[in-house]
Amino acid sequence: MTLLNSRLAPLFAGFVLSIGAVGFGFAAGADHLEDAKLAARWTSRVGAPIFLIAYLASTFLRLSKNGLTKTLMQYRRQWGLAFAWTHSVHLVALTYYLTIAGMPPDIATILGGGLAYFMIYVMAITSNNWSMRKLGKNWKRIHIFGIHYIWFVYLLTYSGRLSDPSLYHIGVIGSGMFILALLFRMAIKWRAWLRNRKSTAQ
Repeated sequence: MTLLNSRLAPLFAGFVLSIGAVGFGFAAGADHLEDAKLAARWTSRVGAPIFLIAYLASTFLRLSKNGLTKTLMQYRRQWGLAFAWTHSVHLVALTYYLTIAGMPPDIATILGGGLAYFMIYVMAITSNNWSMRKLGKNWKRIHIFGIHYIWFVYLLTYSGRLSDPSLYHIGVIGSGMFILALLFRMAIKWRAWLRNRKSTAQ
């Protein structure tokens, strides 16, 4: 079994992308403050595709059962853990930037972001069969709420870029990507529901 076809692949991708984002951020800025700002910004961006893989893994499998979609679904937990890692690196980078910039976050950011991180770590800790058995139906409720709350925070963050001319294109791409992901997930679930209803009626 190669690395790319193992449960280590998502974790390896998360490690390489997040550490790489920090390294490139500190290499690209004009000064130390901008270095830290770019590291914080880019560690968030590299987490987005990892999050979307975990978010859409079951949707891809419903759309088409093949080797790739089965592998994505099989290792969805690992993609979730990889996202938890990348966003932990982002938290460190962001905290460092805000500290040296003398920009303490407002209460809304602390509460909204704090809940996002709380859900990230709750889902990471409960991403195992033992937790599924112990929590029962609550396990699914926790993970559905958590993953959609994180989706909302990402959308809110990218939407905020639309008011900045220098980041407008990032806002359009990021917002569009997350909106399309939700619509795609809803459409495939709706198609599956219609098929089940049709087969039940026959």
